[in-house]
Amino acid sequence: TYGTALTGVIHNTAGGSILASAVDGTANAVHIGAQSVLPGFVNTGTLTARTIDSGENTTTGDAGSGGGDAYAVIVDSGANMASFVNNGTLVAQSRGGSQSAYGVLDNSGTLTSVTNQGTWTTSINGSGVAVALDLSATTKAITFANSGVMTGDMKFGSGANSVSSSAGTLTGNITLGGGNDTL
Repeated sequence: TYGTALTGVIHNTAGGSILASAVDGTANAVHIGAQSVLPGFVNTGTLTARTIDSGENTTTGDAGSGGGDAYAVIVDSGANMASFVNNGTLVAQSRGGSQSAYGVLDNSGTLTSVTNQGTWTTSINGSGVAVALDLSATTKAITFANSGVMTGDMKFGSGANSVSSSAGTLTGNITLGGGNDTL
């Protein structure tokens, strides 16, 4: 197995756009694979993962039998990414009966610093989940700071987590895990 190690962060600059769209399938805008090592990811542009449900009722908007899960950023188990900063726009939108939307999903347990100063939105049309930030695989201390607008649930791991929001808006449920947490 081969991996990639970067010495600098990945930066989606202002005016930049990363878009993944799928009809009745999964959309992954940024996928950090196993064995990848990078200090972090900075988004100052637009980062979007969107799925479309071909069976959605166009009159009522009711979910059909199609659609798919949407992941704006997914970090695989075995990868290593320490930080994520959103100063731009991040969107994960899923359409379909039971599909879910994830803004950032860290399966590696290595993402320990997250900052949002932009707009970060997850939404679904159906019975799935809309999770803005899922760091539940992390056993280390996590620092999360928000001064932007964030919509969707947040899940933190079992470490001593620090969650702060100053002049920002958080909409959704926050699950802090089992550590000695600060909100």
